[in-house]
Amino acid sequence: MRQWYGALGELDKFGGVSVITQDSRTARAVREETDFEVLVVARNRTFAGLVDRGNAKIAIYVGHANNNLVGLRATGLAHIFLAHGDSDKSVSVSNQVKGFDYTLVAGQAAVDRYAAEVLFFDADRHLRVIGRPQLPARVSRDGAIVVLYAPTWEGSQETNAYSSAVSHGEPLVGSLLDAGYTVLYRPHPRLGVSDKRFRAADQAVRALVTAAGERGRVDTSADPGPAMQEADVLITDVSAMSSDWLSQAQAAARHGPHGAAGAAGGTVAAARPGASHHGGAGGRCRGAGQGDGRRPRSPTSHSHPGRALPGWTRCGAGHGGVRDGMPRDRRRAGP
Repeated sequence: MRQWYGALGELDKFGGVSVITQDSRTARAVREETDFEVLVVARNRTFAGLVDRGNAKIAIYVGHANNNLVGLRATGLAHIFLAHGDSDKSVSVSNQVKGFDYTLVAGQAAVDRYAAEVLFFDADRHLRVIGRPQLPARVSRDGAIVVLYAPTWEGSQETNAYSSAVSHGEPLVGSLLDAGYTVLYRPHPRLGVSDKRFRAADQAVRALVTAAGERGRVDTSADPGPAMQEADVLITDVSAMSSDWLSQAQAAARHGPHGAAGAAGGTVAAARPGASHHGGAGGRCRGAGQGDGRRPRSPTSHSHPGRALPGWTRCGAGHGGVRDGMPRDRRRAGP
């Protein structure tokens, strides 16, 4: 919900926003961080009574949850789904979308995704493109190249297991540091929650980055915006980070496990500035070698010339300033 504080704050100026949760810990956090009215409602009957006696006109949902059904029973409300990110993950498309009157999405890629994957769903009627209002503006800066490595979590099941932390995390970060780059490590807050292998991989990368001193930093802040503004290159997985990064018009490499939606068969698709399939946030990173006549090449480790990092692919040099995964001119004004 945190990423929607700004937009909800603007809405609060017009008609008032009340936050309803069934968890007192969530309520405490929202009260500490915002000025919204926050209610803890544990019983379905209590919620129904609030709706009947109140003057609410819109119910807004920030994520898919079974308990959303408590609110969706109310026929006198307009039900709006926001989600907490926009990505090519399988969980970004759910049949639950049919329960809402409207779903707000980041871009045309999301519209195409729903239209292709959800049966008997009228995407044009029920989806509204609003972009990503919470994204930071791009900042041009000088200095050492900063690489942001932001792996997603391991997921709750095989179908949404997208994380590169175990397979690539430590050797990838090690090679970047050996090559003299500054590394900003921003792991998903749930990384390692479901699988101890990913917890160990996360701890190993944290230790490596911390030991780098001024050339390494671990970012666990709630807002990814400052980290995005600080970085020149993003390395991430199939996640909302790859979509949000398009707003920065900078080089990116995205890891995708074999068979993952939008992935290049267990490789990383390297995107140059302006090479998204759809403009703006919510677009797709362009796969390596897709539609540009260039064959994908395996990036070599800078600390071990000639040795490819397994499972990773990059676009060839040229056309937009991506070379060896890094921008030739970090001060480019954009596409």
